[in-house]
Amino acid sequence: MKNLLIFLFAITSVLNSALANANYGFESGLGAEWQIGGTTGTQSANSWNPNGVGVSVVTGVTNYSPGGGKTWNITPYGTYMASIQGGGLAFDQITSGLGLSGVENTAIKNMLTYQSQNGGGGNPTPTTGSYMKREITLQAGQTYTMAWQYLSTDYTPFNDGSIMSLVHSTDGNITPTLNNKQQRYSLLGFTNPGTGNYATGSYGATGWQVATFTVPVSGTYVLGFTSFNLGDTALSPILLVDEVQGTTALNGQTFTPVNPNPGSDAPPPPSPSVPTAVYNSGISQNVWITNHYPTSNNSPAGEDASKAFDNDPDTKYLNFDKKNAGVTVKLNVGKVITGFTLTTANDFPGRDPTSYKLYASNDGVTWTLVGEGNLSLTDSRKTTSSMISVTNTNPYVYYYIFFPTTKAGEGCGLNCDSMQIAEITFYYQSDSTATSTATGSGAVSNPSDLCCGGVSTPFNANSGFTSRAGVFSASVNADNRVIIEQIGNFNQVTVVQHGSRNYSELHVNGSNNTSTINQTSTGSGTVNYIEATLSGNSNTTSLTQTGTGGAKGIYLIGTNGANNVTVEQTDSGNHYAEINLAGGSKTVNLTQQGNANHMAKIELTGGATSITATQSGSTQQFYSIQHNCATASCSAISVTQGQ
Repeated sequence: MKNLLIFLFAITSVLNSALANANYGFESGLGAEWQIGGTTGTQSANSWNPNGVGVSVVTGVTNYSPGGGKTWNITPYGTYMASIQGGGLAFDQITSGLGLSGVENTAIKNMLTYQSQNGGGGNPTPTTGSYMKREITLQAGQTYTMAWQYLSTDYTPFNDGSIMSLVHSTDGNITPTLNNKQQRYSLLGFTNPGTGNYATGSYGATGWQVATFTVPVSGTYVLGFTSFNLGDTALSPILLVDEVQGTTALNGQTFTPVNPNPGSDAPPPPSPSVPTAVYNSGISQNVWITNHYPTSNNSPAGEDASKAFDNDPDTKYLNFDKKNAGVTVKLNVGKVITGFTLTTANDFPGRDPTSYKLYASNDGVTWTLVGEGNLSLTDSRKTTSSMISVTNTNPYVYYYIFFPTTKAGEGCGLNCDSMQIAEITFYYQSDSTATSTATGSGAVSNPSDLCCGGVSTPFNANSGFTSRAGVFSASVNADNRVIIEQIGNFNQVTVVQHGSRNYSELHVNGSNNTSTINQTSTGSGTVNYIEATLSGNSNTTSLTQTGTGGAKGIYLIGTNGANNVTVEQTDSGNHYAEINLAGGSKTVNLTQQGNANHMAKIELTGGATSITATQSGSTQQFYSIQHNCATASCSAISVTQGQ
């Protein structure tokens, strides 16, 4: 028995999961959240220079050579990160703009002088730079993080630097703990050795570091970052900021982040990030799978969906649905899945999937597409693929993967009767602290290949349309009204209707009958309605409605087996089709096309059924398919939507 119900329905540590999706990773640019002090501009990834544009959002640092034979390549965690370089704002204006007091301004300058006089060298007087800041809501006792990296465009002894700050929005007496020190600011990267909390040397970088902070009182705070020159206004340093650390390479080699300066209380660089696998409960630690929700239970005993996550290549998940077979898994805690591997099963390479789609959700109902693409699995058995990366920056509890296609075609026996996979192994990065929790009722509704602004609940026929159709069917003065009752076998009937109101009623009782109804009309007030009932075997029925404007509706009920139904609704106007078929094997081809709202409801019971449904146009497209297959050899369901 197979139950398939498809409904269309209408950033990570980002400090931590409580603040996710609030543009701490700059995926929405600076937005309305971040305020700028100094200048702002556009900086491309491959056109960096020592001067800078102030504050900008960038996609990376590509092949930048500030000097000293060093070429840097730096990427963000997601697609974007913020950059602060140059800008011309006086340092006193910077500290004031960040909310720091005059006393704190003096304390910073005194520390820079002390470091300069005790081995750091260089002119300790801060001159100009830029800053950015934003309000955040923090909870007392919770640790928050942000990633940053300092890149020097100058050489020793000409020092430059960077600072971050965290101040309460209304109470200057509340002092957070910032980078392990109880104060409202923290020195970050500097150029000269022994200065700031992290030093780079000439034309150097700190690598990605992680700033940590906690607050003693819950409330609204202002988080800020700045970079600035010391002693001059040339060769401005670069401060990069992101929600989670990205990657850094020096002269083509992975760059290891620098350690804090000797005697500093600042946190050490994060441990190297490694992909961490997720398996069933009792196999993986920290994060594991608690539940499996397959697209159907059309699997042999011992080859259900859970076997794809048991870290055992000798077991497998096999589904006779073949096309679009897949599974939703629920994690014990939401994580940022960044990729997965697939392990081929023990036999029949034709069953291997050749494409995938991966969705994610925190409530099991509302889904986000995080990855899709083609697959090229080896014909070798029990072999694991290379990592298949997806672009995901948010933690989710539910992940749904399905496979639209497989290697083999049709009619090749056991080699192409199903989809099978030995292992589906999801991975998250070990250094990612972002988590989420499950929301919603706990019910899970697997998505299908969805688009075009739908809803997550089933729909009924448009009430206005059915009311008009009811009045029309009862009218003795209908423009074109045809009622046909076909009894017996091998009969053929063709109905063609033109006019503003076309109504056809067809009742077939017998076998091997062919029925064709074509309705055509033009105008915004037109109505086309077809109602058909089929009882018998091997009947072929074609129902077509065309024309501009108005409403087109088809309602069809059929029983017994081997019936072939084709429904076409095209051109503008509203399209509604409801098809209910029971009995043996049958084929349904549905096309709704044109600049219109499309709604299709298909309910099928009995033997194997092949469904092909296509909706295309520029407005809303909804479909609901209920397929209760009484045999293990159900045929494919294919749904296509889009313009």
